[in-house]
Amino acid sequence: MGRDGDDRADDPTTPAASETSEDAPAEEGPEEEPAAEPDQSTPVLVVNAGGINGMAGAWSDSLEGDGWEDVSVTTADNVQQEPVVFYRDEDDADTARALAEQVGVDEARQSDEYEARITFVAVAEPGDDDGGEGGEGDEG
Repeated sequence: MGRDGDDRADDPTTPAASETSEDAPAEEGPEEEPAAEPDQSTPVLVVNAGGINGMAGAWSDSLEGDGWEDVSVTTADNVQQEPVVFYRDEDDADTARALAEQVGVDEARQSDEYEARITFVAVAEPGDDDGGEGGEGDEG
């Protein structure tokens, strides 16, 4: 009896393609994990370092509107050029990073310069080019 060109059925020792050692990890690499959910009950201090009257209050209103529960404001002694988010303790790092992303700041840095757990040094109003929720053109 002849073979019809398919000898796989007659040779059961040929390994199936699925039995190769391709045990690739399934989307669970230790690389970048998704950011932890921010704890929006963490106290945040907004520092007006842009010299614009009412700017810290505008940020406070914006952040509270986005779910941040404990936002206070102050004014810096000196005008600064770049916005920054600081956190005091490593426990607040993920929340500080989430806030930084929300307000358009590149990174959050650990510092004990301010007494607040998380401090946002703002230099522009919400919606200006220096980050924020953006898109709102009113001059409030």
